[in-house]
Amino acid sequence: MLEMDVGQLIDKSVAKYKERIALKMWDKAITYTELGEKINRFANVLLQFGLKKGDRLVILMWNAMEYLFADYGCAKVGMVKVPLNHMLAKGDVDFRIGDSEAVAAVVDEYFLPWVLELKPKYPKLQEIICITSYPERLPSGIHDFTKLLNQASPESPEVDVGNEDLLALMYTGGTTGISKGVMHTHKSFISVVYSEIVEWGIDFDDVALVMAPLPHATGFMVPPSLLRGGKVIITKGFDPPEMCQLIQEEKVTWT
Repeated sequence: MLEMDVGQLIDKSVAKYKERIALKMWDKAITYTELGEKINRFANVLLQFGLKKGDRLVILMWNAMEYLFADYGCAKVGMVKVPLNHMLAKGDVDFRIGDSEAVAAVVDEYFLPWVLELKPKYPKLQEIICITSYPERLPSGIHDFTKLLNQASPESPEVDVGNEDLLALMYTGGTTGISKGVMHTHKSFISVVYSEIVEWGIDFDDVALVMAPLPHATGFMVPPSLLRGGKVIITKGFDPPEMCQLIQEEKVTWT
């Protein structure tokens, strides 16, 4: 299994579990088949922009299904994700964009003004894709995530990705100095995922509740459920009454 890359791993789950529910957020749920198609579509969007293997993609947003489409779509074309926690200060975002040498960013409406403000400082940052409910309000040159996804091919892109290729730059907290981008390969990421399945005893049909920020270590905790055909429920953030309600209604087995 460690010889696979992340894209192949996701494809394996999609092929095996097909019409089972993979993700749910609020009243919207998607199947494994739909998840696979959306990941492929986003991967093809990146290729359409002329982005290539090894390029850095910043992902900055509150928890959303789109985060995972971007995350795994990035992996499928061999790009390197730079996941930025929505709890970061603007200065931290500034540093990470520059230090990672990001060429593209996926943001939501909340963080779009930050990235637009920082963009002139970083000429390598060429493409900005925004998740928005009001595409007509987007500034010129900023791409609408949903429109791009709908227009892209749902077929898996043909990119040669190896398990030793770089998958992510995960920035440290920087409590004792300047934050550093820790390198994760596809292989190191998958080894963490398999360890979680074993250590936590994640089983078929488990229901996971994810309330912490996806760019943090929480992002490692989604694939274990997907590999076991489980359902992952995502919320925008942590809210105790909502947590209790979801645990009861969705029969959550771990969080």
